[in-house]
Amino acid sequence: DIKLLSAEREKDEKKKNELRKGAEEHYQENLRLSRNSGDKQGIAMMTSKLGEIKLEIAKNEQDADLKKELLDEAESYYNESLMVAEDQNNILSIMFALKGLFDCTIVSSSYDSCERLFQILNKYLESYKSLRETISELEKKIESGQAFDDKDVKKLNELNNDLNNLSGTLLILEESLKELLNKTDRYNEEIENYSNIIKQSESSKGAQNES
Repeated sequence: DIKLLSAEREKDEKKKNELRKGAEEHYQENLRLSRNSGDKQGIAMMTSKLGEIKLEIAKNEQDADLKKELLDEAESYYNESLMVAEDQNNILSIMFALKGLFDCTIVSSSYDSCERLFQILNKYLESYKSLRETISELEKKIESGQAFDDKDVKKLNELNNDLNNLSGTLLILEESLKELLNKTDRYNEEIENYSNIIKQSESSKGAQNES
């Protein structure tokens, strides 16, 4: 029965919203404590979680004005999270905030702000390429028997750790960008660039595992 299914869904969504409300109060209190203590990592994390709650409620909101209001709140939280995370160079929090902002554009079907998001993302894609090039040069130096010392080996290990960390966090965006690709063709080139780098990352990890 369609009416029964609809009523069950409504009841289920109401229950989820009540749980989200409880979580929101908890995150708001944690955010207040983080602001008071100057804990920037806590601020980045809590604002991202609050953005996620607003976004999830907005996804099922039928009233257009209320939906927009919820999405505006979500974007505001995610933007603050992004700003604080970038200040801390916290790559994990940066990617979660970017994912949230991309998801907001998908839910709102308003894609203009994606241009700014891709500009931010491209900085980290360029960092990935730069790290790969530097690692490749160091590996060639070592393989060719050129003079190298413990500092070179230590630097190579550090760079590989940075590369693995960055490539892992970049994957956080994968599903959101696939969904964006299904919604609009405005950013095909940017998404293809991202996908190519992710493929390089995966093939590189595969080669490392085999060696």
